[in-house]
Amino acid sequence: MWMQWLRWATTSPDKRRVLAQLEVAEEVSAESHQSVRKSQQAMAALLERSRADGPMRDVPLGFVLTLVGAMADATMDAMIREPAQADAHAAVAFEAIWRVLAGTTT
Repeated sequence: MWMQWLRWATTSPDKRRVLAQLEVAEEVSAESHQSVRKSQQAMAALLERSRADGPMRDVPLGFVLTLVGAMADATMDAMIREPAQADAHAAVAFEAIWRVLAGTTT
């Protein structure tokens, strides 16, 4: 899932920008935002399971999603800037996220 997300973002930078703009657009209805949340339920469930026994277990899911999103954005930006190191950046970022969520190494 992680690599698919990164691959999509790095091969579709225009779509990534549009998605970021839609997140903050006031013209987007609450119903549309709710529809997007529903489509992301599988990822949210995976994050819930991943953090169940880790240091983030008592933190609100919205905060965890924001942290993971910020780390993913930083990873995507680095992969675009330094394509020769893209795989290494993706692997290091996944390890960091896993440690944040589960508190363990992979």
